[in-house]
Amino acid sequence: MATEADINTRVIRLETSYEHVATKKDIANMRADMAHMKADLIRWMVGVVISGLTAAVGLTALNLRVLGPWS
Repeated sequence: MATEADINTRVIRLETSYEHVATKKDIANMRADMAHMKADLIRWMVGVVISGLTAAVGLTALNLRVLGPWS
């Protein structure tokens, strides 16, 4: 029969051998981080699209002014 010291040793060995396994708290933190990253990504995408459209409209307007609409 195993003594209390043997059981404690086995528990410690198990705890240290499974440190790489994610817990529910780790997964919840990861989901929160992913939600934050998703919001940042959407914010950047909207900014880039608006900037690109502004540049395209500006260049088109410049070309129409310089070349005229029927050149």
